[in-house]
Amino acid sequence: MTRRDHKSVPGEAAPTVDVAGGPVGDTRPRSKSKAAPVRFTDLHGQPATGDPRDVSFLYDIPVQVSVRLGGARLLLRDLLGLGPGSVVELDRMAGEPLEVLVNGRLLARGEAVVVNGKFGVRLTELVDTVEDGVSPIAKE
Repeated sequence: MTRRDHKSVPGEAAPTVDVAGGPVGDTRPRSKSKAAPVRFTDLHGQPATGDPRDVSFLYDIPVQVSVRLGGARLLLRDLLGLGPGSVVELDRMAGEPLEVLVNGRLLARGEAVVVNGKFGVRLTELVDTVEDGVSPIAKE
């Protein structure tokens, strides 16, 4: 019996199927399939076309940009005691640069500014850290 032929009975779990297609623990003989060798077409040694560094096709992918002002570690009792007017002391000194994160990864540091009544960040430093061989800053 395979998953296809199993009729669902309320309260009964569907049988587990192993990779060969039968229920686990099924010792009935199975048909022997023969694997055929894979045939790849010859590329005739032609080099790839285009600039391998051209990433323009990635330009329309949205990314999440966030700015980190600072953080704090609180005990749960202190967190539950917070209310309107409470002040949480952060781990950064006033005047220290803010961190600009792209998809959670540090990209730059900067200072807070106000633009048309909204907060903004003036970048003062680009962070060129390389992790896993990938730089967060695209250099052209």
